[in-house]
Amino acid sequence: MKRRAKFFLVTIFTVLFLLTVSLANVQAADATITCGDSGCSGISGALFNEANLVPGSTITRVLKVDNNYPEGRNFAVEVVDSNFSDSSPSLSDMLTLTIKEEESANEVYGPKTLGEWKNDGRVMLSSIPAGEVRNYDFVVKLADVGNDYQGKS
Repeated sequence: MKRRAKFFLVTIFTVLFLLTVSLANVQAADATITCGDSGCSGISGALFNEANLVPGSTITRVLKVDNNYPEGRNFAVEVVDSNFSDSSPSLSDMLTLTIKEEESANEVYGPKTLGEWKNDGRVMLSSIPAGEVRNYDFVVKLADVGNDYQGKS
């Protein structure tokens, strides 16, 4: 009887452990882009819109790209409609961006400041085969700038 109870407890703990580990890796996308025969759609507006970013903090947003096109497609991103002249030096020079592809665990861009990214223009992240999905982690970190940038946007 003891042996059966011990086996039962080990099985329960193993299942609970595996469930906990698998749930920890589930992450919902903050934005999704779907590409098909008529082009790509799904994101309107900024991926980041933070109001209370403090020095030294890091924020991650996940962008999911679903390629429903019948062929593989290259996926690229760029900074648009941005004016980085709110402060001197620019706040964009204090924000560092790194982009990682979750599926391969590779850094595909960065770390670079937002100002550098704007100057780089369109940045190719990866090629997505037909019918596949890629998730990109956009990780932005504000340098430890003290109060010099308080109230800037």
